[in-house]
Amino acid sequence: MALEFDRLREGVADDPAVDQGLRRFFLRVYLKVAGGLALSAAIAWAVVTMPALSRLFFVQTGGEVDSSGWGWGLVFSPVVLIAVSALTRGDTTGRGAAWLYCTVAALVGGSLSLLASVYVGETLISAFLVTASVFVALGLWGSLTRRNLSGLGHFLSAALFGLIAALCVNLFTQNSLLELVLDVAGVLIFSGLVASDTQRLKLIYYRLDDP
Repeated sequence: MALEFDRLREGVADDPAVDQGLRRFFLRVYLKVAGGLALSAAIAWAVVTMPALSRLFFVQTGGEVDSSGWGWGLVFSPVVLIAVSALTRGDTTGRGAAWLYCTVAALVGGSLSLLASVYVGETLISAFLVTASVFVALGLWGSLTRRNLSGLGHFLSAALFGLIAALCVNLFTQNSLLELVLDVAGVLIFSGLVASDTQRLKLIYYRLDDP
């Protein structure tokens, strides 16, 4: 990683062929990201709008919508699948990774369907626009900065597991102050991960050494 980052700092991207290839590489990556988001949105829409699925995953308690037992399983299913895949070092071929990505995207859509059933459209749209804007800004910074973010990425990846554990605990304790702290921590952790992962993608492209 250090040697690859030295190449980045020395201006490998000043080569026009490398620069053009890098743009195509990022375009393919983010087209896949967009496809995953579209799949998540479609699954969330289906769960909310199809009565059979809504009854399976949601329950009405005192006029409020809450997750059923199946719903809570759906909420945690993406994290469980990613953790199991990481621990078992599952199929790392392109086809296997693609299936894993599509499955996780679909499960994330299902897990977020509770939000779509609770909040009105304007709230979801504004949240989506703010998130997309921040993602683009941090992605650009991660791709342009000459600072090595690999150490930050490792630290934030470890912090993410701590955040998930704390969120699980707070489901039972319902501590409002802790919830606020976890919300702020989540924003900071994922913001840093966007930048560091974008830089990591750039280094992967240089590692391929094929414009």
